[in-house]
Amino acid sequence: MAKVIGQIESLKTLKKELKYKGLTQFSSVGDIKAFLSSHKAKKQHIKQQAEQELEQELIQFKEELQRTEQTYEKQTLFTSEQLKLQLEQLKERRKSLSDNKPTFFLWQLFHTIKLSRVNRQIDQFEHNFNAVLRQKMQGVIVKMTHLNKKINHYTDHRTEVIAQKAQPEIKKLERTKTTLENLKPLMYGAIGEHKVQKELEKLPEDFIVINDFNVHFQKPLFYKAERSYISSIQIDHLVLGPSGIFIIETKNWSQKSINNLDLRSPVAQIKRTSHALYRMVHTDTISDHVFLGYHPWGEKKIPIRNLIVMVNNKPKENFQYVSIKTLKEVNGYIQYFEPCLSKTELRGLKGFLRSL
Repeated sequence: MAKVIGQIESLKTLKKELKYKGLTQFSSVGDIKAFLSSHKAKKQHIKQQAEQELEQELIQFKEELQRTEQTYEKQTLFTSEQLKLQLEQLKERRKSLSDNKPTFFLWQLFHTIKLSRVNRQIDQFEHNFNAVLRQKMQGVIVKMTHLNKKINHYTDHRTEVIAQKAQPEIKKLERTKTTLENLKPLMYGAIGEHKVQKELEKLPEDFIVINDFNVHFQKPLFYKAERSYISSIQIDHLVLGPSGIFIIETKNWSQKSINNLDLRSPVAQIKRTSHALYRMVHTDTISDHVFLGYHPWGEKKIPIRNLIVMVNNKPKENFQYVSIKTLKEVNGYIQYFEPCLSKTELRGLKGFLRSL
């Protein structure tokens, strides 16, 4: 089995985006795919939970109303008895005042005032007894009214209440779905690169797979073919083996994407990368890290081959300097070439590339 170094670039970017958007519940592409495939079921589950919550609350409201009604009956009876007792006490007070009239004129005046006040109080009790009783029970009545309104609202507007209860979780679900769908290009890239990595791992143990190999140049390299400068390169998978270096660009494209000529050409992309890598490994700096051995004919060259791996579909055309293979073809292609590097040279090459 080949030695694998580093994590695939699109997976790192995907995880970074998920963390930035607060979606920490996803730890793999599989988790994302599972979420998207079960989105409708999750939405239905939220509605069912909201319905169960409504039923539970309805039961609680009815039970609380029953308890409140019982409290109302008890407190009404008790308060009514208290009011009746107060009325009897006022009547006794009136009788006492009527039976004990003073003889002194001034006292008669005060007595008349007291008797008049007691009669007014008795009249108020007798004519407004139910209103006074209701006022005393106002707190319990308000509670019963509120509970009845809740029960009627839940019963008469059941569908609307369920939708209202489910809305926050459904909004959260939909936001997550929209975010993940916007990340689909990254996700498909991660899936494709993961599949290619798993395939490259099957290479013999003298092969080394470096995922997400990237270099930034302090001094940009001039690329004559495009008359432009290269300031950095990023390679999905860089395979080092006895037969040299393989630059691998992974594309998890549909046939529609392949036919879309407006998309950036992966052939131009990998040729640009290959030019920069060739200049990196065929300069005097590499001699400090890699001893390529002696050959009487002259200085040895490290073969660099450009390979685009199409996970699902590939074009019918062939292109100069770049081979395009499917996932099943990639390992056979890599192992086709004759060895030209020793283990020592391969170790030196790995050390040089990892030091960049």
